[in-house]
Amino acid sequence: MAGSMSDSILDTIKEGIDIDPSDTSFDSRVITCANTVFQILYRLGVNRRGYHIESNKETWADYIGNEYNLSSIKSFMILKVKEMFDPSTLSTVAEANRRVLGELESSIIMEVEHGEYM
Repeated sequence: MAGSMSDSILDTIKEGIDIDPSDTSFDSRVITCANTVFQILYRLGVNRRGYHIESNKETWADYIGNEYNLSSIKSFMILKVKEMFDPSTLSTVAEANRRVLGELESSIIMEVEHGEYM
């Protein structure tokens, strides 16, 4: 079950897309998708130095520190990876995911513009 069992970025994503963190069979694909999302977040202004993961060793604290509210970033990462890794074939679900991603993106941009992710 998803939770704060781990601060590992990879494990958080895997839990969010319903892959047991101990199952490493999809790690390469999930990591590739996650690193693409880090580039999207970088373009949105989050963590200007860029970032990528290679395993389950990298943590959210490594990426952005502990002083920020990470919920929107984690949600954006999970939904975006899910969209790339296992896109929904149902148009209503896909549209709902796009709407939520748009709202999360707007929220992240607003927070970046107010200096919360610098």
